Amino acid sequence: MLQKFYRAKAVCERLSVSKSWLYDAMANDKFPRPNVNIGKRSRAWTEDVIEKAQADMIAAATTEAE
Repeated sequence: MLQKFYRAKAVCERLSVSKSWLYDAMANDKFPRPNVNIGKRSRAWTEDVIEKAQADMIAAATTEAE
């Protein structure tokens, strides 16, 4: 199965968050770091990693609300 790669800007747009939120979340282990190299100095997330992170964020928010 082919996966789409997302760079930081696209991840932010998909999650409706700022770039600073994304980098802060990665630093605090609340969001995964990019998991694939797409060039010498470029990394990206695969679609499945972003979907799992979204599901985890929703589950955490649901648990906190209860």
